[in-house]
Amino acid sequence: MSLRSLAFIVFPVLLLGACQSSRPSNPEIEQGRHYDEALAMSYMLTDPRYSMELIDSAYWAKNINDEERQYLKAIVMYNGFSRPDSSLLMCRHLVESTHWEKVEDTVLMVNVYSLMATVAGTLNRHADVIHYAQVASELTYGHPNLRLDESDLLSRVGRTMAFLGQKEEGLQLITRAYEEVGNSKSWPTLMTSVNIGRKLADTQIEMNQSEDALQTFRVLVEKLDYFRTHSQEFADLQASMQQSDEAVEAYVNYMRVRCYAGMIRCFASLEVPDSALYWMEVMDNYKESYDPLILINLIPSLVELHFDDIVLEDVDELFNTLGADTLNLEYVHLLEAMSELERHRNNWKAASNCLVRASAVRDSVVQESFRSQLTDQLTIYQLHDERTNRIEAERKNRQLFYVIASLVILLLLSAALVIIMMIANRLKALKRVHNDTKSELNEAKLKIEKLSKGYVPETPEQLYQRIMNVMEAKHPYTNQDFDIVLLASMVNSNRTYVSKVINKQTGMNFRTWLAKYRINMVQNYLKENPEASLDELCIIAGYASRSSLFRHFKSITGDTPISWLSSQEEET
Repeated sequence: MSLRSLAFIVFPVLLLGACQSSRPSNPEIEQGRHYDEALAMSYMLTDPRYSMELIDSAYWAKNINDEERQYLKAIVMYNGFSRPDSSLLMCRHLVESTHWEKVEDTVLMVNVYSLMATVAGTLNRHADVIHYAQVASELTYGHPNLRLDESDLLSRVGRTMAFLGQKEEGLQLITRAYEEVGNSKSWPTLMTSVNIGRKLADTQIEMNQSEDALQTFRVLVEKLDYFRTHSQEFADLQASMQQSDEAVEAYVNYMRVRCYAGMIRCFASLEVPDSALYWMEVMDNYKESYDPLILINLIPSLVELHFDDIVLEDVDELFNTLGADTLNLEYVHLLEAMSELERHRNNWKAASNCLVRASAVRDSVVQESFRSQLTDQLTIYQLHDERTNRIEAERKNRQLFYVIASLVILLLLSAALVIIMMIANRLKALKRVHNDTKSELNEAKLKIEKLSKGYVPETPEQLYQRIMNVMEAKHPYTNQDFDIVLLASMVNSNRTYVSKVINKQTGMNFRTWLAKYRINMVQNYLKENPEASLDELCIIAGYASRSSLFRHFKSITGDTPISWLSSQEEET
């Protein structure tokens, strides 16, 4: 496991020393770019909910991605809230998501599976420990910077196998992992070496190899002492992890006490009480580094050594530490240790009472833990639903904005198009007026030029006479395309003047005047050709259709062509 992962999971005591700094105000949280995951982790033990807020702040400031955020929240859930089931659930959601296949950060992937193996061990899911540790170990292949992680994962698999009864195979794996770490005394290698060494020594004790285990613990203590007194990395570690001197030394002492407790177990197995008593006195110098679980696990060895007074003293201390009405697994282990003591003193009734109490407390703890874990899982689901709903609402708001924006743009374009069309029509009207005005101006100039040369203007009567001459001589009205424009060109005038002259002289408009000429032509032709067909009449009179001929004939004569012809024959 990488140094970062170790710092987040295995160093709770070290991190506790860093939690004494003042808590940032809420405005500072909102400025997430000033904070990253390391700061969030520093609040993991004292204020886990605030640590969650800092992780979200780092995510929204883009200091970490979504996968890193879920991983860090799982760490806080495990260490800060003491909810291993919820932590494992979050990790499983992460590795089972569709985004996990696209993750390219091998270190992050190794850390996630390592955390899952750690949590599975807490939940006594030994098969899962082996599975997750093996998956993480496979990810470390081909990555030289992850060799420490590979060794640590190998030792986990070996320790779990030994716990499941495969002691020889497990011991071989742990030994190989311990040898691969080497003799380097740098901080990352040292911490990995100490953790793997403890697994090796615990397995050796279980296999009745107490002398080998004792030697292993002594080597580990020597490594810790060397690091504390000689290594420059001790100071570098304080600076890099932003920890105080007391916090770093507290962790080193904590690891040393665990090694001392292991050595006492070895001496108890070897039945050497004097040496065990010596190391008990050494342990007393590090009372501040005691962990309740260390003392609880040590009680059976002390009972075996007949150190009843020391056991009673430790039990009183544990009661003061845990509280008489505490409901947790540590208290269950304490009751079981007390049962061991009473049985050793032949007080079987008291031993039985302790076991009954331990069983009852264990049931209460499991039920309470189960309810709490369900609450945490429900909270996780609710947070996920809230995030999904928020994203969906934002998506709908964006869609609504795009629709409204599109409608506004469409309305603006439509308005612009209408305005352009209005301007175009207005320009056409102005151009038409301009052309008419220009034409009239040219005519006026032409008249002025003619007048200046002695030209006498033609009167309306004279123009009408010329029109009549053209109509009588050329019969242009027999042409279907004949109109006032053609007539104006034939008399060298313009259509407007010609129309005015015809209207003034005859009292009729051009169309009616033209119709009279054509109907007159039809009447004359019928008199000479009574058998003429309607189509023939249309051709000689310039009509395009029978209906036009009938309509004009009746409007002028008041009768149809046939009826009119009959009346003419009767008169003759």
